[in-house]
Amino acid sequence: MPDIYTPRPDIVMRFLKEAGFESQVQPTILKDRPRDITYRFRTGDTYVEFYVHDIKALPEPPGPLFEPASAAGGALVGAALTAAVGWWFVRRRIV
Repeated sequence: MPDIYTPRPDIVMRFLKEAGFESQVQPTILKDRPRDITYRFRTGDTYVEFYVHDIKALPEPPGPLFEPASAAGGALVGAALTAAVGWWFVRRRIV
């Protein structure tokens, strides 16, 4: 019962049809899958179903809320800027 995620579902679907799979059948194993992406291969008294999905239809995963590398880089830039401004004020008072 594998789900196949591919950027080219048209090629995979054509390959499965040419290989002798029953195409666009009513799913019987995972019944929530759409009929138009279901392919079945029968062997004797058993069968296998494949579900071909377009990878572009997957939702984008959410980005991380906190990235340690970005925070460390920001802290480093902030510290360097603070040191440069502080040094400028100290030199200005001395001269």
